[in-house]
Amino acid sequence: MAWKNGYYYRNSRQGDKVMSEYVGTGPLADIIAQEDAAERLRNRAKRELLKRQAAEQDAIDAAVDTAGVALYALVDAALLVNGYRQRKRQWRKQRDKTDRSGNTEGSEGSAGTGSGS
Repeated sequence: MAWKNGYYYRNSRQGDKVMSEYVGTGPLADIIAQEDAAERLRNRAKRELLKRQAAEQDAIDAAVDTAGVALYALVDAALLVNGYRQRKRQWRKQRDKTDRSGNTEGSEGSAGTGSGS
């Protein structure tokens, strides 16, 4: 991470503190420094990939949410057209209104009698 006066140090965080760890000097320290640099590049590439995947997932989620809203509207319309009503967030079949004699509103006479003689 850092060369100081010919010595290679690696910095790491432990809690709130940044700790400086002496790694070495000379050719071995050069190799370790190159490996650390390569690891930093891999980590950066991995973070960028995760950001792109998160953005793609957000776009998919938005499309699914939009489709869900449209689907709910379509189902609501279909249920209303087919005689259902919603009460306390539950769909129920709407009953025909009947009077005490069993006749539906708007019908004339009783159910057992015909018109005329």
